[in-house]
Amino acid sequence: MNPEGRDERAYSPAVEMEGHLIAHTHRERAREEAEGLCARMPWLTTAQAEDLTRQYVLLRIGLTRRMLLDAAERADRLGEEYEARYQVLRRALLRRHAGGLRRPGLRGGRGRLDAPRRPLTSARSGRAAPVARPATTAARAVRRRGCRSGRCRRRCRTCCA
Repeated sequence: MNPEGRDERAYSPAVEMEGHLIAHTHRERAREEAEGLCARMPWLTTAQAEDLTRQYVLLRIGLTRRMLLDAAERADRLGEEYEARYQVLRRALLRRHAGGLRRPGLRGGRGRLDAPRRPLTSARSGRAAPVARPATTAARAVRRRGCRSGRCRRRCRTCCA
């Protein structure tokens, strides 16, 4: 940001020159299209063809300006929406992170700061460590009535063979 509060990238001479070059390109393209249109109308006089070319270029520049302003406005709106969403997600993340770091003995705190934590990754493979799930009665019933390994609900050739 410069002292006037403007973003320096948006107001640098290089960006301004690029804008002029883009505008010149659009103007030349519009003029070429208008001349092509006039060439298909051989009954126009030279003055009429020049007037039609001038009017077409003005209309085309106005259309291009509206499209660019609409795109810039949409980009600003999206930027504001993304920034608002980012702030919401950031606050939620900070809340969750701060919730896990409460001191023991405080009301609502977890009180397990000194307890050793399981590593999130396996030391050998670097992959996520498997989560040990307690065996429920439903899981035991599946193992009893079906597959020996407990991976599927019926006896199968894959894991029970």
